[in-house]
Amino acid sequence: MSPDSPHYRVVHSLAPNPPHEELSALLSQSPYQEMWMQFVQRRRSPGISIRAVATFMAYELSDAAGREISPNQLKDSVRRALSGEVMTDRIINRFISAFGFSEAETERLWKSVVYHRYLSNSVVTSASEERKEFDRNREYTTLDQTLTFYGDRYGFGKYFDVSETIVSEIDGLEAIKPIFEGYDVKVDLLDGGSIRRIETIHDRAVEDAHNKLLSPIIVPETPLNKGEIHRIRTWVYVKNTLTEDGRLTNHVGVGASDKPKFNVTTIVRFDEPPQDIHHCIWDDNAYELPIIDEALPQGRTHYSMHYSMIHKAFCGFSWTIVPPEDFEQDQEA
Repeated sequence: MSPDSPHYRVVHSLAPNPPHEELSALLSQSPYQEMWMQFVQRRRSPGISIRAVATFMAYELSDAAGREISPNQLKDSVRRALSGEVMTDRIINRFISAFGFSEAETERLWKSVVYHRYLSNSVVTSASEERKEFDRNREYTTLDQTLTFYGDRYGFGKYFDVSETIVSEIDGLEAIKPIFEGYDVKVDLLDGGSIRRIETIHDRAVEDAHNKLLSPIIVPETPLNKGEIHRIRTWVYVKNTLTEDGRLTNHVGVGASDKPKFNVTTIVRFDEPPQDIHHCIWDDNAYELPIIDEALPQGRTHYSMHYSMIHKAFCGFSWTIVPPEDFEQDQEA
């Protein structure tokens, strides 16, 4: 494709099935069918029972969330998802969490969502209508992103290395504006242009009151045309602090609210194994009650995850830090 091509096009040799068909196929096979079948009260038809699926999911998600979730809270979302009417990222993550789909099954489901929601021009759904709304203000799309976090022997962050490949959605794209959160954050650009200035964002929620959000305004050497691909690489330095009781749950990951990001990889490396590390997916970049909370094998210094797409969620890792009593003196030294 020439640099001045007016469109960026992804070619698929074989389009995946629509997401609701992929999901229905999973729920119609073992072991997932047996999971919801135990809640069928009266078998009226050979199809999938919406009430039984919602009831099973309510039980499983209540255990994960530590609070009671009623089947009635899920019934309409389950019905809309399985009918193909509306399938949100939140309900997809809840299906994955409740039924425990395998990595390959989860990957296949998300690939179906990516294709039919964002890449196929032939399918018009509620989700694609939603996309048109925020597409009016879209300037670029993240095609892939790799975040590598480096933690010290206590599990506090030192810095993270972020590589991101974007495709311009407009002619004359002049700036790329990533957002980073942390305490005492400092940003260096290693590749992809220059930093015009660094803005502090005040109108978005942060995980901790002491954190701040920084958005470096990264300017390529020349403005990008529509369909042109560009890569940036940044180093972000962070400094963690202790909570009052001396314990801290640390988080790191990648979030996407109004726009999806594709092919995201998160990697964490520690000087010594972190305590009680989990893989988590939170709804809408919220750090409370993750929709997916998976305990990872302990005793390692390296963990990684890959996501076909992140949209309206924050995906990453959390772990507990209990530093020694002489932590403050050790830091000063």
